[in-house]
This record gives sequence, structure tokens and C-alpha cells, in this order.
Amino acid sequence: MATVLPATAAEFGLWYQEQAAALPGRYLCLAAAEPRTGTRVGLRHAADAMTAVLAGHPEELARFAVDEHGLLHKVLESPTATPPAEFLTFPAEWSRTDVISHLTGLPTPLATGPLVHLAAQADDRGNAARLFVLAHHIVWDTRSEEVFWTEVDRRLTGPGEGGVSPSVHHVATQDHAPLVTDPQLHLTIPNEDRVWERLAAAARRAGVTPFAWTVGHLAAAAAVWSEPATIRAYIDVDLRPLAGTSPDTMGFHLSQLDIATVDRGTSGAAAAATVHTAVLHRLDAAARRGIRPDSETTGHDGHPVKFYFRHIRYQNRLHNLRPVAIRLPVARNQLSVGVTVTDTGLDLTVTARRGTADSTDVERLARLARQHLISAAAHGERMADDAASQARRSTGSVVARQLRGAHGAPPP
Repeated sequence: MATVLPATAAEFGLWYQEQAAALPGRYLCLAAAEPRTGTRVGLRHAADAMTAVLAGHPEELARFAVDEHGLLHKVLESPTATPPAEFLTFPAEWSRTDVISHLTGLPTPLATGPLVHLAAQADDRGNAARLFVLAHHIVWDTRSEEVFWTEVDRRLTGPGEGGVSPSVHHVATQDHAPLVTDPQLHLTIPNEDRVWERLAAAARRAGVTPFAWTVGHLAAAAAVWSEPATIRAYIDVDLRPLAGTSPDTMGFHLSQLDIATVDRGTSGAAAAATVHTAVLHRLDAAARRGIRPDSETTGHDGHPVKFYFRHIRYQNRLHNLRPVAIRLPVARNQLSVGVTVTDTGLDLTVTARRGTADSTDVERLARLARQHLISAAAHGERMADDAASQARRSTGSVVARQLRGAHGAPPP
């Protein structure tokens, strides 16, 4: 039997924007994971695990319908009434671009579903080389990704647990339409530079969260790049603790909020303080009277830019899988600038909506963002080192006086 719930404000916002979207695929999310080195995952085992996890979360099986009064509702079907998820298998010779192009071409109709597609790419021996989830953003966020891979990883440990058996389809022909992309650039700052650890330490010294510290410096970089010399900073705020609309741990629980205006010449530290304060005020307001997502504006007060910061904290808890930083080359906002922290370093991605910036502009912004992140990581290090040296010298003087006193030497 189906459960019918009123759509949340955030879900309605996404549903409404989907109806008006000029570019298909703008509200899709892509997640990927790879077997860890030395781990072999069979395609059937991967299909069984991923399908069983999906079946255990009704939010992911949702569809959205408008009733006779014009109100949007979320319909949750019972897993027993839902046919097994289709599981797609891509051959080893396909490029990652080919796989993404095919996945983004799959239908995700809000009225009928499915809103989630599962897939894997085979390696040369017929095992799974990479696992994929393509989901509509209305039922998926970064917490959904964490829960999904954690539960899949558990099911991959040992023999299959049974449960829902998927239909596995081997994709033999590249019959998908070419992927329509926006200008996008990835840069990686490797772990050797310890940028993430230094960023977090600098944030603590500045008295703000690592999220605010990172986003603030990205915003300062975007303001240097922007013409006019102002950007409006949008972020996603997780409303899971405040929503209380569903007992499920997966589903869409974020709201996009306009939190700051950053002018050219604003320091990263000042921008971070603004972001930190704005987020606290927004969350305080949400706890007292609720919160609605902000609509992206395109006025004359600067570029609206979406900033994100993802720290894949759960990756060290996984035995079989390693999450991969991957994003669709499609911008939901005029511009998207963000960082993903993985076990190999910082993955920096800049994506611009076509007509907003070209590839040269995107590359310049990405390199400015990288410079600002490296500067953010070094912020206050010399001051902290000097303070530590002073503390050591002071401690050393006290110890020296104590030692001299213990041996009968007069104090200095």
C-alpha cells in the first residue's frame, strides 16, 4: 500500500525548477565508488547488494504527483509492490564519458519514476571496476550517498545476503545521445601537501568551521574573478535535524540559501567570518520558524555562485569500496565552485552554465580558487609557530631556573 505525504518546501522547489529547466539533467546527482585495491567484487554480487539497499529505502522509490487541488505530494510505494531495480552493466572498453552520457540519458520522470538508476562498469576479467548511482536530486543528497555506500559495503562483505534480485542488462551498443555539457574543470591538490589538515587547523585558529573557512576563501577567489566585482554566495544547508518529515535516512534534506555578498578585495578570512555568521543565523531561524530554499537570482548585483564543500568522512569505515569524487558536467546554478576531500587529496571542481563563462574563464577561476585554498591552509601558520616557539622558550626558561635552583645556583 502506498504512503502519500505532502512534499516539503525544498522538494517542491526542485519539482518546480525541474518543470522549467531548459537543460535536461540539471537536477541529477551522480555517485561512484571503486573496489579497494586487492578487493574483487563480482557483477552479480554488486547488483544484488546495490538493489537490496535501494529496496530498503522507500524515499528512493518515491514519485511525485499533483492532486486535484494543485498540491504536490510524495508517493512512497511499498518495496514489495515495486519491481526490482534494473541494473546496467557497461563493458570495460567504454570511456567514463560514454558511461556518464548513457546514464544521463536514462529517464527519471518525477511522476512515475524510477528516480534512481544503478550501474557498474566491468573490468577486463568481468568483475566490477566501478559502481555508479544516478539519482534525481529530489530524492538524493550527500548524506544519501554516505548511507548508500556504507550499506552496500556491508552487504559486499562475505557472501550475498539474498533479498531482491535485479535484472542485469549488459549494454552492448553505444546508442546514447552525446552528453550536453557545460564548461567544467577539475584540479587536484594531492595529499602530499597536507592542504586539508592545514585548512582545518587554520579554521580552528580563526574561530570558524572548516566549511566556512573553505567556502569563504572560494568566495573571495570568485570575487576576484567576477565581473562585476561582486558575487552572491549560495550554499546548501542540511536540514535533516530540523525537518522531521521522514524516518528514512536517505532522501533530499537540503535547502539552497543565499548567505553572503562578497566584493572584490574581501579577504578570505573576512569572507569566511561572514559565511560562518550567516549560516549560524540561518540555522537559528530554521529552528525557530522553519526555512524555505532561496531562488537563484540573476539581477545586476553580481554572479550568483553555488559553493559546496564535501568531506567524505566515512571512507575509512568501508572495507570493500572507495568513494570516488565525481560530478556531472552540468551546472545547476550560473556557477558552481566546490571542493571534495578524499583520501587522496582535495578535488576542486568549477562548473559554469553555458553562456555564463567559457572554458578559459573556468580555468582561470579554478586556478584562482586553488591559490586561495593554499593561502587559506597557510593562514596563521607563522603566527602559530612563533607562539609555540615563545611558549617553548618560556617553558625552557622555567625548567632552567628550576634545575639551577636544584643545584644551588642563584636565580638569574
